[in-house]
Amino acid sequence: MAELDFTIILSEEFSDKLSPKKAKLLHAISHGMSNKLIAESFGISIKAVEQAFAELNKAFGTRDELYNSRLRIVASLIADGHANLETEIRNSETTVLNDNLKQTLALTVIGLSTQAIAQMLGVSPKTIEQRLGQLYDYFSIDTQSQENPRVMLLLAAIIRGNIDLAQIKRLHRETSIDRLKRILQQPEYFVQKLTKPSNIIG
Repeated sequence: MAELDFTIILSEEFSDKLSPKKAKLLHAISHGMSNKLIAESFGISIKAVEQAFAELNKAFGTRDELYNSRLRIVASLIADGHANLETEIRNSETTVLNDNLKQTLALTVIGLSTQAIAQMLGVSPKTIEQRLGQLYDYFSIDTQSQENPRVMLLLAAIIRGNIDLAQIKRLHRETSIDRLKRILQQPEYFVQKLTKPSNIIG
């Protein structure tokens, strides 16, 4: 990801509603920082980070097992216009993906859990993890770094042009917890929409 320089900026209006601690934590999470790295950077314990993160989960409604809570928070910030991704590099090397990877990417970047994605696509969680491994390779995500790989995947997919902010906003809205539980009962129609050119690029 070194070649994909970026920064995430929380909107001033949104930041003004937060305590300095929460604003700083959201900024760190949005840049993919792990709990360990946040603790080291802020000079606090990992337990303190986990407690603060639990408060964010409650505020954002991301505690349900159908979500990857950290990524869902970042997707929510972007979808709701509370955070802007700034970069000088866009669409420089769009990664061409097959339909299976497009679907997995789309559902991952809006913050669904591995289990929810597997259920949505009718495959095993292990298959989803294998596809994520391919996506990390395609987008040059270092899974051994102290950055959260799924958050970095979201940012890389936006920068590379495989998904845009309008798509994230729409898919995020359509997968609110109540809607998502209904979709999972009969996911076929929703899944078909994921690979339409107007919905997912690349």
